[in-house]
Amino acid sequence: MLAFSTTRTQWLLSLVLAFAVNALLAIQPCSSQETGGTLPDLMGDLFDGGLRTITFTTPFEVSFFTTGVVLPGVMPTTVALERDGIGFPDDVFAEQAFDGIGGPITNTFTLTGEPLPPSEVPTSPGPSFVFAGGDAVFTGDTSQTTPTTDRLAPPGTPGTYFLDYSFVQTDPAPLNESTP
Repeated sequence: MLAFSTTRTQWLLSLVLAFAVNALLAIQPCSSQETGGTLPDLMGDLFDGGLRTITFTTPFEVSFFTTGVVLPGVMPTTVALERDGIGFPDDVFAEQAFDGIGGPITNTFTLTGEPLPPSEVPTSPGPSFVFAGGDAVFTGDTSQTTPTTDRLAPPGTPGTYFLDYSFVQTDPAPLNESTP
C-alpha cells in the first residue's frame, strides 16, 4: 500500500496544475494580449506567486457602400462620405490617400477619426469600445469591395466608396492573482 503525505500530494497536484496551465495558455482561441510576467515555471512563479493577465478583445466591425466626394482644394486629398447620399457628405471623413492595388492611381483613404453622432453611419456600440480605424476604398460601383483601377471622380463629383471600419472592446481577465 502506498501512502502519500499531504505535502507530497499537494506537490503532485501543483505539478499537474502547472502542466495544465501551460497547455491552456498555449491554446489561443481568440485574439489576446498578454501583460505581466512570463509563464510560470515549475519551481518559480507557481510556488512563489505571480500575476498573469490575458486580455480578450471583442471587435465590432462595420462595412457598407456609401457615396463620397473628394473635397476640392483641400490638401491632403480628403473624401467626405455620406451614408444615405442626401445632402452634403458629412458622416465621416477620410484622407491620407494611397494606392491600394499597386498602381499609379490613388484609391484608398484612411479614416481621420471615428464617426460621431448625429452621423447616419454606425457609431461606437458602447462606452467601453475604442475606435480601431478603417478605410474608404473608391470602387466606382457596388459590384466589388476592392479598389478600382479607374480614376477617382473629379473633386466635387459624387463617387461610390466601400467604407470599412471597426471598434474594439478590451476585457482583461486575470488568470491568477498575486500571492505574497
